[in-house]
Amino acid sequence: MASEKNHKDFSPWRKDREAEAGLLEVAMHSFIIRIWLEELGGESQGSKWRGSITHVPSGSRQYIQDLDSISAFIAGYLQQMGVKFSLFYRFRIWLIQQWLSARRKL
Repeated sequence: MASEKNHKDFSPWRKDREAEAGLLEVAMHSFIIRIWLEELGGESQGSKWRGSITHVPSGSRQYIQDLDSISAFIAGYLQQMGVKFSLFYRFRIWLIQQWLSARRKL
């Protein structure tokens, strides 16, 4: 019995799986997204999407006032992983980030 246990512990496949799991942790991000529709006062004023997005590993959280903010938040983490976006998408994300930054200053 003891020899079976030792054989399993030193299996070369086990080390490969552990190394692969470590790489997956670096190459994966988890996010919690909470969204809701908020009434703006009365029926004539309509409603607006609100919510928050949290990057689980770091705990970084951003409150959002539109759904485009979700993709802008996630794009930052994808860029850190080396994902290359098209010029159009990078420009779109930059515009959203500028708009969000200007809103925070108000």
